[in-house]
Amino acid sequence: MIISITNAARETAVVAFGILLTMAITARGSKRKSLFPLEVTNELKGLAILMIVLSHIGYFLVSDRQFLVPLSNYAGVGVDLFLALSGFGLVASALRKPLSAGQFYLKRLPRIYLPVALVLLIFLILDAFFLHQTYPIKTTLMNLAGIFPRADLYNDINSPMWFITFLLVNYLLFPFIFRRRFPALSALAMTLAVLLFDLGIPRLNLLSPNLNQFYKLHFLSFPLGMLFAALLNQPSALLKTTIDNLRSKIKHPYASTVLRLVGLIFAGFTLYYFYYHSQVGRGWQLEAAASLANVIAILVIFILKKINFGALAIFGAFSFEIYLLHWPLLWRYNLLFGRLPAGVATLIYLGIFIGLGYLFKNLINKILRITKYCDIYEKIHNAALRMKK
Repeated sequence: MIISITNAARETAVVAFGILLTMAITARGSKRKSLFPLEVTNELKGLAILMIVLSHIGYFLVSDRQFLVPLSNYAGVGVDLFLALSGFGLVASALRKPLSAGQFYLKRLPRIYLPVALVLLIFLILDAFFLHQTYPIKTTLMNLAGIFPRADLYNDINSPMWFITFLLVNYLLFPFIFRRRFPALSALAMTLAVLLFDLGIPRLNLLSPNLNQFYKLHFLSFPLGMLFAALLNQPSALLKTTIDNLRSKIKHPYASTVLRLVGLIFAGFTLYYFYYHSQVGRGWQLEAAASLANVIAILVIFILKKINFGALAIFGAFSFEIYLLHWPLLWRYNLLFGRLPAGVATLIYLGIFIGLGYLFKNLINKILRITKYCDIYEKIHNAALRMKK
């Protein structure tokens, strides 16, 4: 049921104040030793999940769409951030420790598929028992296989999981496309592969038209993250030469501070511009370009800032689990909206999602340790090598 609220501006101010206060309390000076450390990626994941959750609340749960504006306007940017960070993480890991395709799948896919399957089973049981609601068998089996053919927020068992199918496509393609010697070219090859998938999948009539549109909007994000990791970890000779030349010419003691401020101002202006010129409704190409410009601006800000926000990092640590759990709890099992002021309900839900994300992640980690999914291939591989000797 859509929730009616009064005084959307006041309730939005409550949420904004609560989030900003929490970030201020948990802010600490940065002691990073690299340009893009783990704490920054966690902060970015936390920002991405906040964008998505607040958008779902502001646009699809309550009646007044002014609630949570402008916080609720960046769901697409949040999805792009998730995909870019996934591409970045896979390339950075592959450059440190290469894996065969089999090793890659057995290490990576269970950490995506197992939480998805477990969440689906939990809500299938809860919906049947408490709501007396069931779902078509064919769709349910497809969902359990990781295929989500549509994104209907109000009727699907867990609509935001449309993202999982697209993420799995990128993961399945990655070990065959990525080459350690040519990471930047691998990003280009991934772009072409995902584009071909986006163009070809409508012909199979497996996905709804709106889902095809989502895929088009976000197909560049994962390769963008791959390219960023390639440039950061294996910069080209031209890039190295350019950076060295800039360092040799910039000798003023305040030059780095000035450049940082210029970068922050430019990134801030980019976010400001595309907030008022989002390109929504002007074609998927322009809309995708605007979203990616926002992603790049956010990356620049988080790279250049000298403050760490602990609250965002905590959200980021459990962002995947929160993504999987949040919408069914908000839409079908809502206990707070309508009973408490919307701003207070939103803040409490954010705290609940962190707690549930923590519990669910620990459960998944225990299951993975017990089953030892990631060791199966390595044991078989090592046994085969011993037999050869």
